[in-house]
Amino acid sequence: MAFTYLCNLSLVSSIFFIFVIFSSLKPIVTSEPVVSSYIVHTDNRARPSQFSTQDDWYASMIASVIDQKVQSLSGPRIFYTYDVVFKGFAARLTDKEAENFMNMPEVISVFQDKATLKLDTTRSPDFLGLNHNYGLWPETNYGDDIVIGVVDSGIWPESGSFDDGGLGL
Repeated sequence: MAFTYLCNLSLVSSIFFIFVIFSSLKPIVTSEPVVSSYIVHTDNRARPSQFSTQDDWYASMIASVIDQKVQSLSGPRIFYTYDVVFKGFAARLTDKEAENFMNMPEVISVFQDKATLKLDTTRSPDFLGLNHNYGLWPETNYGDDIVIGVVDSGIWPESGSFDDGGLGL
């Protein structure tokens, strides 16, 4: 009986000891800066002459505002440059870095890229108008074990599809 009492006491004290240890530990909180995609619209006329290309200028701009804590991101910060309709670039930035860009005189605007896409074919059966209860869809076991391949033969100018005869030009 004394042995059982001692084992129970040992169990209770062990649980208490574990509770004390874990309650005294402080959680390590690392607040990684949140990185989002931003589009930076620049004034091409403000590019300093020391930069021979837009890309060199953009890289310099990024280097001037980059947060050293986020510097360790894998891959380049700039992932697209715009040079047809407007001059600028798309980059992965923190909110603070984007704010720093807004304060630059050579930057026209900065906005977070919040592109939303509605994919019409994510529900192919609905998109194709297939019925779930009868017809082709359930008869083919809902497409199980079916592989669909597409062969694109390209465009051939001599094809009859491109014959404009009889159009009254």
